[in-house]
Amino acid sequence: MLRITDNTTLLTSPGRTFDTYFEKQNLAVFDIETTGLNPTSSRLILSGIISVNSSGAFFTQLLAEDLSDEKHVIEETCSVLSKADIIITYNGRHFDIPFLKKRASAYGISVPDKYNLDLYTLVRDYSALGDMLSGLKQKNIEEFLGISTFRSDTISGYESVRLFERYLNTGSFALRNKILLHNADDIRQLYRLLPVIRSTDFHKAMFRTGFPVRQGYIKSCRLSGKNLVVKGILNPPCDYISFPTTDAPYSVRAVRADKSVEVVFPCESTKGVTFLDAIRILGSEAAHELESLPGVESGYLICSTGNEISYMEINLFVREFFSRCVSHMLKV
Repeated sequence: MLRITDNTTLLTSPGRTFDTYFEKQNLAVFDIETTGLNPTSSRLILSGIISVNSSGAFFTQLLAEDLSDEKHVIEETCSVLSKADIIITYNGRHFDIPFLKKRASAYGISVPDKYNLDLYTLVRDYSALGDMLSGLKQKNIEEFLGISTFRSDTISGYESVRLFERYLNTGSFALRNKILLHNADDIRQLYRLLPVIRSTDFHKAMFRTGFPVRQGYIKSCRLSGKNLVVKGILNPPCDYISFPTTDAPYSVRAVRADKSVEVVFPCESTKGVTFLDAIRILGSEAAHELESLPGVESGYLICSTGNEISYMEINLFVREFFSRCVSHMLKV
């Protein structure tokens, strides 16, 4: 296995909206190259990762120089990803992460369970870019943002697979370098894509697809009847159950076996407005910190008005709840 590591410089600023959810989090910008689309019959041949943390940005590529190297590539990939809080991908929720997990399971390797910010899902489901552009491939978004000129490689992912087959037979350094360049440009450009969130309904996306919290990550939030229902993953997991009381008017259920946690907050509703008592749940100090938000009044969180949902305010309330309350309750 060939391992390439280096420091790298990232000039793009993801923006303040991104920082609302991910500030001070360790990032891993992640992309893989494979011999095909089916993880049952195909192999993972190359991982590219840019690790971003308080110490800087670090570039890693892990290339299988022979198909028998796949296990080592996967082991090293999981080792690097385990140090991240967030994995950033483009179509990673449907391809990169499931493919990695399937191939890892063949060797009995555990893949770190991390929050995945999938920019493809974001632009597909929470923006109008699909109607504006000829397609939603990563290169289409690069052109939209005006960053396509930063890319040096000239091949596609399909061509990269064909080149790898030739590389296995010839050991050509020229072919190897073309494969590595394609992957390197993909992950560097992927980081540069982060400002695309400004063209999306990002708070709504975080409400529906989740965001990281202190003890793991949220998978989804939803308003169901008179309840705010929050589902997530706890890390480390535990078994725990609680029912609403006067001091803690919510229920919590955590299951160690699948790392899941569900919290149900009862809401009140009047004249088309749904709200919950943030002071009662979080305490006065924490609730008052949310007072500057437009959806918080006198310690009450306005969850919805008519059909309008306060996505950002609910998300920040949930994050505050997990930060202040869950660790104490579950002793995580």
